Amino acid sequence: ILRIYEYLMAGIGLVAAAVGLTMLLVALVEALTGATVLVGSAAVNTLITAATLLVVGGPVWWLFWRRVQAAAQRAPDEEHASPTRRIYLFVLFGIAGVAAVVALLVGVYFVVEDILEGVLGTQTLRRVRFPIGVLMSSGAISGYHWTVYRGERAKPVAHAHGPHFVLEE
Repeated sequence: ILRIYEYLMAGIGLVAAAVGLTMLLVALVEALTGATVLVGSAAVNTLITAATLLVVGGPVWWLFWRRVQAAAQRAPDEEHASPTRRIYLFVLFGIAGVAAVVALLVGVYFVVEDILEGVLGTQTLRRVRFPIGVLMSSGAISGYHWTVYRGERAKPVAHAHGPHFVLEE
């Protein structure tokens, strides 16, 4: 139960940090395009949101991920074969993959629409700021976790779980 809690909290922290990273990239694009709102600038408002999410989500993810990784160092065979760990990693890859595909489709749609309307420019960059942020943050998060997963699979397992023979003689 404790390990499930740690993976769940790591996932929640990672989602908050991922949204914060996405918003940070959105703020960068907004600053480049010079967007303004009624009070202040859109980039400053977005940057404040990104900082808040990163300050809250990043440490939560790091604290619980560090605990999980410490458990994997203590008992690598049990932890790497754990269904909870596999579920965490595969759900993370699945969500990141779906988010990346949707962001890519939306971004391409916006670019093609602006090309067909003949208004390709900074407004197009502003329109694709969220797809760019989602693609970059999901790629970074998936890349890190893929190296963790691949590193686990490269290590030999001391013993396999489950029956070795299904039929007895």
